[in-house]
Amino acid sequence: MKHLTFDEDKHLFTFKGIRVPSVTQILKDLGYLSQFYTEKGRDRGKKIHEATEYLDLGKLDWNSVNKIKPYIRSYQQFLKRHKVTILGVELKVFNKELWYAGILDRIAEIDGKRCLLSLKSGKHERWHSLQEVAYNMADGEILPMYGVYLDPEGECAVKKRLGGPNLIQIWEACVLVYHDKHQTERAI
Repeated sequence: MKHLTFDEDKHLFTFKGIRVPSVTQILKDLGYLSQFYTEKGRDRGKKIHEATEYLDLGKLDWNSVNKIKPYIRSYQQFLKRHKVTILGVELKVFNKELWYAGILDRIAEIDGKRCLLSLKSGKHERWHSLQEVAYNMADGEILPMYGVYLDPEGECAVKKRLGGPNLIQIWEACVLVYHDKHQTERAI
């Protein structure tokens, strides 16, 4: 991944100077993201992800998270209740063969088993499983996938196993349709 770069302001991945679509861009382009996936929600999610990352690293300034504090408390309770060990946070992943990239929320260990965790500040939606299988395929090791649904009132977050039949094939088809639709250039 030494040639993969990410412009955070534009949410743009490039590899050797060539644009690489993100998992979110592919899902949005193909109509998987619901009307609830808004800029306001995305901005809230970004703030929550930043704060939970600082919490995981033991560097959170609680005074800096007033508007999203209940979500962070929800995550904090989840970590304690499930005895979670965080192994990786906000990891950039890239699938060169299928030509897409993304940012994986967490690789963690729960009850001694490695898994992917996806932090969500809204309700469960079908596309969450597709998103996580995409990250799983880019990371190279297929792990159990869980959505961690943070509570806006600060109650303990709910862990939901993500998955479903044929997800790998569905995601591969999504990527192929996206590339065909956009005639995506790829680096070799």
